[in-house]
Amino acid sequence: MHASHSRRCAALSAAIAAGMFSDDTPSIMLMDLDQIHATITHIQQDAGYPASTLHTVAVKANPIGKVLQQFRDRGLGAEAASMGELQQALHVGFPPNRIVFDSPAKTRSELRFALSAGVAVNLDNFQELQRTADLLAAEPALMGQQQQQQQQLIGLRINPQVGEGSIAALSTGGAVSKFGFPLQEARAELVAAFKQHPWLNMLHLHVGSQGLELATMLAGVRAVWGLLQEIEAACGAGRVKVLDIGGGLSVDFATDAAPETLFQQQARLLADSIPELFSPNCSVRLVTENGRSLLAKAGCAASTVEYTKWSGGRHIAVAHLGADLCMRACYMPDTWGLRVFVCAADGAQKEGAPGVETVVQDIAGPLCFQGDRLAVGRCMPKAEVGDFVVVADVGAYTLSMYSRYNSRCSPPVYGYRSAAAAAAAAEKPAAAEAQLAAGGGAMQLELLRAGETLQQVLQFWNQL
Repeated sequence: MHASHSRRCAALSAAIAAGMFSDDTPSIMLMDLDQIHATITHIQQDAGYPASTLHTVAVKANPIGKVLQQFRDRGLGAEAASMGELQQALHVGFPPNRIVFDSPAKTRSELRFALSAGVAVNLDNFQELQRTADLLAAEPALMGQQQQQQQQLIGLRINPQVGEGSIAALSTGGAVSKFGFPLQEARAELVAAFKQHPWLNMLHLHVGSQGLELATMLAGVRAVWGLLQEIEAACGAGRVKVLDIGGGLSVDFATDAAPETLFQQQARLLADSIPELFSPNCSVRLVTENGRSLLAKAGCAASTVEYTKWSGGRHIAVAHLGADLCMRACYMPDTWGLRVFVCAADGAQKEGAPGVETVVQDIAGPLCFQGDRLAVGRCMPKAEVGDFVVVADVGAYTLSMYSRYNSRCSPPVYGYRSAAAAAAAAEKPAAAEAQLAAGGGAMQLELLRAGETLQQVLQFWNQL
């Protein structure tokens, strides 16, 4: 149930045969739709979460509309961290009751819009709590609009202050954090807030992303669950309707290991630690907000090799993928190293192929700075002009972080499914997953997002 390199090569071969590469389009992204749907099936049916759990996809991970639609159509929700992401989630068609709005810097107009739209809103600090209280006092109709349909969900984002992961920039649950109400410093005030504001009915936390141990995540959930018990002791049972535990499950970027075990481990740890959440009589609904673990392994990017050279005794291949798309990997390679492969002109993998020379090689990108390299001094098949460089595991936090440096056009994105899996899915989903695990065979491609044009880049810089 994972996107193997054989599937990536098959999709690349299909793209080459279809004429998707040219001088004007030297690079593309490919999203394995079979992988995405297999992951969705797993978290919904097999991972072991409570049946009522709302799993949401973090829009920031991959905001492409046709990618988000895969989750919408399977009943998942969307987590938005800005007004742009919120509007995209609504535009794609997520029902408001399946959208969570988590921005740490909401303006008054953004709060008003979110409340009137009926999406769940998590508040980040006491000033925002007071701003929301003032807004609801001045415009009580904002709550009345929702009471006719369903209860408006408004929560507090809690920083449980349980520690950090191995990547400080992605750790949000330490003693000092830009996010949330500090639990250890404001516990009494948080309980008092629920007593003062009867419309508060949700608790949220997110202790970090890549590099975070499951034990730290679980410690955060336990801490907030303890706060939930205090709130209900003070305000009455059933007061808190939703416990949103955020996302942050780490992805293995070193192998093709499937992400499913992460979800199973999380669900098992939650069940062992907080069995009440899994009781049929539990009135608290669980919400998750994953992005990288849902999408990273499903994406790859491919570029033609434009030039090669030797320098200082090392072979260097220049391609059209670099820090513009893979910003973190190029700027912080020790933390965000990606797997890079060389494929032949027809898309076939060169690694292990007979007669292929192996060299110590840099894979350099197109940008005007020396650090624009996806691989440095790696022993790998020698890339020749006309070959393809393939970068694995870029389905999340790549295109959404695309750099405008050097004013290059962002690439088109195609989805792919194996013809065998598509046919099997119509008869029996399990058969489709077996085809996915086996590699799948020939691939069917569909455009998910058109590549950016030079005119669109110029328009970006010349808007008045």
